[in-house]
Amino acid sequence: MLIFSPSGAMVSHPWLYANLGYDPAKDFTPIALGSTFDFAVTAGPGAPAGDLKAVLAWMKANPAKANYATSGAGTVPHFAGQLLAQAAGVPMTHVAYRGGAPAAQDLIGGQVPLMVDTASETIEHHRAGKVRILAVTGEQRSRALPDVPTLKEAGINVTADAFLGLYGPPGMSPELVARIDKAVADALRMPDVQDRIYALGLVPAHAGPAELAAIQATHLKRWEMPIKNSGFKAES
Repeated sequence: MLIFSPSGAMVSHPWLYANLGYDPAKDFTPIALGSTFDFAVTAGPGAPAGDLKAVLAWMKANPAKANYATSGAGTVPHFAGQLLAQAAGVPMTHVAYRGGAPAAQDLIGGQVPLMVDTASETIEHHRAGKVRILAVTGEQRSRALPDVPTLKEAGINVTADAFLGLYGPPGMSPELVARIDKAVADALRMPDVQDRIYALGLVPAHAGPAELAAIQATHLKRWEMPIKNSGFKAES
């Protein structure tokens, strides 16, 4: 059986769960990277007008309102928001929802002023003028949001991204891994496949098994201290 897994299960869950039940480095065979994605920092009508710096200054002056929503506790956006708060010097309270849709609805309704999550959760509301995506968390601007700055361009020295990887069971033969990896690489070169991936707010990106394992190890190390410093522990 193969799984196409978001990176959180491989790089953040080991720091969140005392009894995870699996070892991401030993219990799976990395096959291929399929795409990467970052997150959007979105302001709703509960936040003041202006750019990200203006909203953060308002939050600093109004600490009781300095809340940000995500699609859930223990997610990568949860800790991306923590990194944003630390870098900006603005204490922010995380408000965890059960999914991005209810978080976005409360953002639109003004119950929470800011949201950090995948751009797909708020991009249509942004285009409709209901919310404002103030920044994206990746190293580069999003193809879907070319006019939106990165956090670094907005003056906040933070980047946060994630990936989707294809994995198999442990002990797969190198020949089978290579064959599946080639099929993924061939698919990702197809323009229609690329367009569908971009439409989901993702970036098509291929890497083979060795590089996927290295990317996974880098992300695992990257999220260790932010998660540990937060003091958050997920329930087993």
